[in-house]
Amino acid sequence: NTVSSLVIYKHSELISGSYDATIKIWNINSGECKRTLNGHTDFINLLVLNNNELISSSNDKTILIWDINSGECKITLIGHTDLINSIVVKNRDELISGSNDKTIKIWDMRTGMCTKTLLGHTYFITTLMKYKNDLLISGSLDASIKIWNIRTGECKKTLKGHSNAITLLLLNKRI
Repeated sequence: NTVSSLVIYKHSELISGSYDATIKIWNINSGECKRTLNGHTDFINLLVLNNNELISSSNDKTILIWDINSGECKITLIGHTDLINSIVVKNRDELISGSNDKTIKIWDMRTGMCTKTLLGHTYFITTLMKYKNDLLISGSLDASIKIWNIRTGECKKTLKGHSNAITLLLLNKRI
C-alpha cells in the first residue's frame, strides 16, 4: 500500500501513515517496526507531531491524537464531513484543521470539542499556516488565500490573483 505521510520522531524513529489505514513507528537504525497504530478506517492523509503526541487525519473524516510512547489513541475529533487536508497546532491545547468540506475547525485537544468553525472558502481547503499569535492563513482550491483572526473567527482579508488552486503556503521570515 502507498505511504502517504512521514514524520521523524526523536531523531531515531520514523512514523509512517499509509493507505492501508495504519500508522507504523519504525526504528530508523534497525529498520524494525516497533509498533502499529490502528484506529482509522480509511487512508491516512496526514501526520503531525506535537511534543509526545502524534496527530493523524484520514479519509474517514476523523482526527486522532495518539500518545506516541504508549501507542494509545487519547482522543478522536469528529466534526468534518469530508477528508482533512491540513492540520496546524495552535498551542498546547488547540489544533486547527482544514477540510474538503470547505471548513476550518478549531479544536480543544483536551475535550475533543470543536470550539469554532470558520466559513468562507468555496472549495476544498488544502493548506493552513499559523501566522503570529492570532492569525491563520488558509489556501484553497477556490484559488483564494484568506487571513483569519483565530480568536474571533473573522476573515480579515481575502487575497485573490491566482488562476488556479492554492496548494501550499510558505512563510519567509526574512521579509
